[in-house]
Amino acid sequence: VGMEFVPPNSTDTPRDNIVVSIIAGEALFIPEGWWHRVESTAQCMAINVWFDHSGTSLSSLCHKHNQHMLNYQAREMVRQYIDANVVESCCHSAKDEIIGLLRQLGFDVSNVFRDPWTIPPDNLTRKFLEGMKCGKNLVPHRSRGTRAIEAGLSVIGDYASQVFGTADPNLVNATGHQYSLYQLALPVALSRLGQMISYFILMMYPEKSARDRNAIFKLFSDLPNADTLVKRQMYSILLLCLTEGACYLLSLAWEKQRPIEEARMSFEELFGRTDDDVRNGQTRKHFMAKVDSFRNETAKRLILGDLMLLNPEKEDDESDEVPRQNCVVS
Repeated sequence: VGMEFVPPNSTDTPRDNIVVSIIAGEALFIPEGWWHRVESTAQCMAINVWFDHSGTSLSSLCHKHNQHMLNYQAREMVRQYIDANVVESCCHSAKDEIIGLLRQLGFDVSNVFRDPWTIPPDNLTRKFLEGMKCGKNLVPHRSRGTRAIEAGLSVIGDYASQVFGTADPNLVNATGHQYSLYQLALPVALSRLGQMISYFILMMYPEKSARDRNAIFKLFSDLPNADTLVKRQMYSILLLCLTEGACYLLSLAWEKQRPIEEARMSFEELFGRTDDDVRNGQTRKHFMAKVDSFRNETAKRLILGDLMLLNPEKEDDESDEVPRQNCVVS
């Protein structure tokens, strides 16, 4: 054990290191936050006992005699703060994607006092948004009724049947012109379907509502079967088109669902429709990378905004990064 720790690649000389050998019947007390390394011989069983320091005062933590522990204590306090607040903050941040999605789907929020629609009344996407009570009720809230949810599920199901219905093996034998049109239209259709599914998920509250979790699971279970390799490839593209916020809320629905077997079944059913078995699980890896990226970015905002009292929004505005949007399918 030692009060000062020297990283393996450092050129500094270790100082104040203590080597202690423990035999049967003896115990060694190591203060919280002290770097230490343990080596056990054969036929040895070691037992660790952790003490509760919940009553430790901030003044004692910051005492000059404990300065060597400040890094550890700061990390631990930040970790606990993030664990306690990141889910609520992520759910709030996910809702911020709604305005951008509405604009992509044909509803320009900036023109809400005039005619915000940029698509004709008979458009299937507009039918979906109006069924989900978009328009007069732009801000999602918990009073969204079951009828609105069922309307959204119905339109998504109809549109998905159209999109996946175009993956007809007979198209392979079509003329070159017909097949070229198919190749051009399909990625756009999958991107639009991904936007609609993302919007539906973002309007839900899976962290607290079992009804909303079941609605999300039903959305995916009602999608067309992936009975060909082409359709499985389409499902992989579709999942890549979901926004990061939608991916996070979907993963949260799996995490919160009880019994856990229902969540596991939904997870396996969804990714079982992709071509992950021939792509070494790439779709699943990309999905989880989106979830981790969204959570880490939200945690960063919590640290900068709540703990450091900085303005993460201003930092983002000054950056040259492209805002997170749906994937571009080419």
